[in-house]
Amino acid sequence: MLNHFTSNSRGRTVPIVPVAADDFAGWLKVQSAALRRWVTATGFAAQRGEFCIVAGSAGGLDRVILGTGDGGGGPWTWAGLPMALPKGTYNIAGRLRAGDATVAALGWALGGYHFGRYRKTKGPRAVLVWPKGADRPAVERAAAATTIARDLINTPA
Repeated sequence: MLNHFTSNSRGRTVPIVPVAADDFAGWLKVQSAALRRWVTATGFAAQRGEFCIVAGSAGGLDRVILGTGDGGGGPWTWAGLPMALPKGTYNIAGRLRAGDATVAALGWALGGYHFGRYRKTKGPRAVLVWPKGADRPAVERAAAATTIARDLINTPA
């Protein structure tokens, strides 16, 4: 499950830009006109867990904007991303506080869960560079414990 992470940030990574709902209007004002039009056209409003994929001028993936709602979001804000984003390596743009980095990493780990006892998958689609300041051992312990519980629930009697 923690194969949805990498410590290696070499090469092309796609930034994930977290935006709080209460900061969204101000954030949008300082963006380029093209980005403002795109974000507005998609209906993105920075609600918790909502994300907007932005293409670059050459047509490739430029960035992902993630809505954190009001008050930072929590782990489930990040949980929808690992299985929904296109294949690639992602990083969190900007600097998160240590607690927020840990929450983001835990959410990513929980969102990457797949019960694979009877049906194997090819591995993660989206991989996140470990966020700076995240308590990696705590995330690994919590994700492993949650995985055990989920596997027990999903295993037939």
